Amino acid sequence: MERLLGRGGMGAVYEGEHEETGERAALKVLLANLEDDPDIRRRFEIEIETLKRLSHPNIVRLFGFGAEEGLLYYVMELVSGVSLQQEIRRKRTFQWYEVAKMGIEIGHALKHGHDRGITHRDIKPANILLEESGSSKLADYGIAHVFGTPIQTAANHVMGTLDFMSPEQATAQPVGPRSDLYSLGAVLYTLLTGKTPFAATNLPEMVRHHQETPVKPISAFRSDVPEEMEQMILNLLKMVSDQRPAGAYPVGRRLQDLLELRAKPAEQILVRPSLCQDSEATHLMPAVPLSIPFQGNISNGEVLQGTMTSPISSPPARASISGDSTVMQIQSGAKPSSSDADTRTVTYSPSDKKDPISQSTLRTETHFVAVSEPVLPTFASADQARRPVLSMQTIWASLGLIVIGMMAWFLLQPTPPEQLLERIHSELKMAGNVASTDIDLNVHLSAAGLRRALPDIMRFLSNYPNHPQSDLVRWYYTEWELVELDRKLERQLLTSDTKTLGLVEQTYLEALSLAKSDPELALRTLRALIEVFQSDALALLFSMPQNLSVRSQRLNPEELCLVAAKRRIEMLEVQVKEQQASQLERLQSRLTKASELIPRDPVRANAILQGIIDLCDGKRWAETLVQEAKKMLEGN
Repeated sequence: MERLLGRGGMGAVYEGEHEETGERAALKVLLANLEDDPDIRRRFEIEIETLKRLSHPNIVRLFGFGAEEGLLYYVMELVSGVSLQQEIRRKRTFQWYEVAKMGIEIGHALKHGHDRGITHRDIKPANILLEESGSSKLADYGIAHVFGTPIQTAANHVMGTLDFMSPEQATAQPVGPRSDLYSLGAVLYTLLTGKTPFAATNLPEMVRHHQETPVKPISAFRSDVPEEMEQMILNLLKMVSDQRPAGAYPVGRRLQDLLELRAKPAEQILVRPSLCQDSEATHLMPAVPLSIPFQGNISNGEVLQGTMTSPISSPPARASISGDSTVMQIQSGAKPSSSDADTRTVTYSPSDKKDPISQSTLRTETHFVAVSEPVLPTFASADQARRPVLSMQTIWASLGLIVIGMMAWFLLQPTPPEQLLERIHSELKMAGNVASTDIDLNVHLSAAGLRRALPDIMRFLSNYPNHPQSDLVRWYYTEWELVELDRKLERQLLTSDTKTLGLVEQTYLEALSLAKSDPELALRTLRALIEVFQSDALALLFSMPQNLSVRSQRLNPEELCLVAAKRRIEMLEVQVKEQQASQLERLQSRLTKASELIPRDPVRANAILQGIIDLCDGKRWAETLVQEAKKMLEGN
């Protein structure tokens, strides 16, 4: 053993190296002062049983497990990297697409566990590890629950991490896969905002937050996160579990679609650890928790008592791995002797079929069991061998599974493109747009209709990118991007947060601020902006507004801003024209008044005429009025 990686409430983790192969691994050892606690011991055994069933690239892998005169331990994959907890401590700011990529990977890991009846129950930044290779892994199944096994949490007893536990977990209600999804949503929210959804120092306070306080929108902290991702995370954080997504698969699928449309495919995104010291380069368990693990009691939905449990220290165990089959040496620091440390070597032979956990021998025997393949759960009775190979129950269960599988296959098939188009057009029609395949491309689609149609638009583009109507749907998506851009820039205009904007966006915002006080100057500014910065692609788009293949091309943020400027020009031209017509009518009435005053009060008439000339001279829209005023003034 080389060093202590971390210590939790139940065990300590050390870094080790195989003496023969040089392969590095991590060893988790039950703390010596807890080895006689039957509940803790059984929980440690369940953690091993849980890891035996899992084999996934985004879950820390179990290599083997065993016991040394009653002291339980297991050997697992050593992850080269850091935990998300460490990255948060370093104040790292994650890009939204990096958070989406991690959400996809942890969602895949959760689905793998949920498919095997395993609920993690402690999803938090400290249990998510970033590898130097750019992928993430889920760790620590210490309080996981396996379907079909007795629940180890006592009645009305809460276990988990306060900042990330679901409402049902905080009130000691039954938990399942959707509880893990809430915790995943809380982690994604924290990575994007730098804050947990709720801040509480005790369980009663957290329960009150769950019941009374709405989650603050992510857009209140940053403006670059797509609205679709923000809404998905808020759905994960719903108070009622039935209102959350049905499983980890649709969550991962939505994130994948979002990355393909707004960034790049997930496989091209690597999220590597930020720079850190060598001493932190390989880490598995945090020595200091980000959120305090909580255990408390609930009665009739109310919190009676609660305590924050801190990590328990224990003398480290010294170990190494060696041997032709699998040999592990463990030197216990919990029982010192007067002579040199007593080092015991135990060997496991692959021919040994005995399962130390299922045989309940962990308390008395010394051995190590290597795990090469995941062990799926089995539920067999002692007289199973005497039963028929296929009982009626088995046949009916098989038929039921076949029917369920066929239904699941049918439900997972993508919606036909014609049905998606019909739904998209229906949403746009409800918002007042006459949506059809020969729609007038000069019509600006409403934000409300686009927002409702957006999920189907994204599904269509993801599943049918080469469909004959894909150009039309891409245009719908471009319209949505323009709506989002306008909303984002207007929000930044209100908050005066323009330091991070480019020249095009800053000039566009200046024109927007001028539009109310001087629309003519705003018009000139926007026209100049387009003349200076429009690309060849934009020039083609502006010259061929009815060409769908041109209108459906993907635009970068600067080009989107220039398209928005073009539309503002169209709106301001109408506004200015109406304003000028109103002003011209008012000035014409004053000119008529001056004409009537000339016979009886020429001084007053001349003053009105001169005022009209001073106000409107040089304005093209009032040129005829000014000329008439000058003639009347000269003739008077």
